[in-house]
Amino acid sequence: MKKIYDFWASIPSDKLAHFFSSSILLSLCLLFFNDWVSISIVVFSALFKEVVYDDFLNKGNPDIKDFLFSVLPCGLYALNVFI
Repeated sequence: MKKIYDFWASIPSDKLAHFFSSSILLSLCLLFFNDWVSISIVVFSALFKEVVYDDFLNKGNPDIKDFLFSVLPCGLYALNVFI
């Protein structure tokens, strides 16, 4: 249990915020849309946030790790459903 706690504690809170907010968005989208549409919405929203909001509008720091943590729930969901 200590190893699990240390692993979660080592991840920056910003990355966890991306992961959990995308998890919530994916869950809400799955209520209304099919799997592929829901995954597409989350991926495109994460891409939009990093490219347009953070980079183009200079409202934040564009970071590939933020994008990866944002789409990680989609990958975990796809592994669970499609495999």
